[in-house]
Amino acid sequence: MDIARSLAPEIDRLVISVYLTTRERHGLDVWDRAQAVGLDSIFLLNDVAEFLLAGCLTEEWAMRRFRYMDTADVMGGLDSLRTGGQIILADDGYRAVPRLAEFLEWLLASRAESAAHQWSNVTSDVEELERLIAPVLAALTPEEFPLAAGHQLLPDPAEPELRLHQHLTTLRFVRADAHGYAWAAPGLTAGDAVALNALWRGGALPPNASATGLAAGGRAAADPWRITEAGVILRDVIEVETDRLNNAAFEILDQAAAARLVELLRRLPGEVPVATG
Repeated sequence: MDIARSLAPEIDRLVISVYLTTRERHGLDVWDRAQAVGLDSIFLLNDVAEFLLAGCLTEEWAMRRFRYMDTADVMGGLDSLRTGGQIILADDGYRAVPRLAEFLEWLLASRAESAAHQWSNVTSDVEELERLIAPVLAALTPEEFPLAAGHQLLPDPAEPELRLHQHLTTLRFVRADAHGYAWAAPGLTAGDAVALNALWRGGALPPNASATGLAAGGRAAADPWRITEAGVILRDVIEVETDRLNNAAFEILDQAAAARLVELLRRLPGEVPVATG
């Protein structure tokens, strides 16, 4: 069964659309509420709110979640929260102190309202999607999908639409895990992977990426930086391997269930801007 290529864009669309709807409906309140609890930045918080409320955010999970960012920036973000007295180290990881928890609970409530705004009129689809996704989530292991398995352990939200968004995010992390293994296998770093994708798209290198390692392997050429034929072949190999590993997580579903999952995801409302350039 090969459904990874069909699932990935729909999962991305739906997860991102809820974040965009949240920003549209509640974005004007974010800074006032953040400053009210002593925050001068919400860097990282949108992605780790549930972990900090549950007291289980580890540096290992954070580094895996933000693997394409500079390590110093990620650790600096955590250090800022720690030295600012916003998080403390608990038994299972970092936990938000009460004043930060108040802000994070509002953040998740805003996300829940936005997810309901999108999906409350398709309750039966939401419920069926949860039934289809459940065995996939239950079968995730930290050995195969460490980022996704860590996210899957979070408490389920009470609100059905927010719960679906959280579970779709877990499935998004399944592909992130698969992609990480796929580019690491030929010896690439995260920075190499970012550079390879940027050059394949014909764009400029992002600030956090360098093509020097790719050039050493004959996968990119300089002046100006551009991808080589070897680089194109490598990227194709990485995508095929990503799909193979991603598909493995859905092997628990039979063909009919897999097809139904794709069908329901495709018709679930949620729009994101089309990237250009």
